[in-house]
Amino acid sequence: MGLSAQNQSKNFLTIIINTIMKNIAGKIIGFAIGMAGFLFLFKILILDKTAPSDELAPGAVMIIAVLSGLLFGFAGNLVQNYLRRGKA
Repeated sequence: MGLSAQNQSKNFLTIIINTIMKNIAGKIIGFAIGMAGFLFLFKILILDKTAPSDELAPGAVMIIAVLSGLLFGFAGNLVQNYLRRGKA
């Protein structure tokens, strides 16, 4: 029997989402790990040792965190491509 239009659209959407996630999952995970890791290490290594009266540039910290996330996202992409080639 044929699928209803609603079921067909759900199946199509599921296929599209799965395809996109297979292609960018390494980038997303790498970016999140890189950014969170930098912010955690910044807090442990720098913020705990500075006096509350010292002023830090939060904009610069966030820019460096995003750059770290991009670097780890690139590394995640490389790892994902390497693992994908190994399976094929």
